[in-house]
Amino acid sequence: MSRPLLVTHRFPPDGVGGVERYVERLHAALRQHGVEAHVLTRTPRHLPRRPRLRHEGDVYRIVGSGVRLQGFLARCEKFVMRCRRMS
Repeated sequence: MSRPLLVTHRFPPDGVGGVERYVERLHAALRQHGVEAHVLTRTPRHLPRRPRLRHEGDVYRIVGSGVRLQGFLARCEKFVMRCRRMS
């Protein structure tokens, strides 16, 4: 069985635009069909100064300052490698 990782720059409740809602609905539909889908997103904040990974059920958030879009994909790749080592 596949375990897709949906990567988006924002995810509700932090973002409620078109892409955010699309990924939210896609995630829900995959889960309803028994697919173990997860979401990786970012939550830009002033604190903490060093980004931290926060796990909320099926959603993983990179939270903190310095979380910029250009560095986001590099962090995603590190996250995926970390997940592979854990499974």
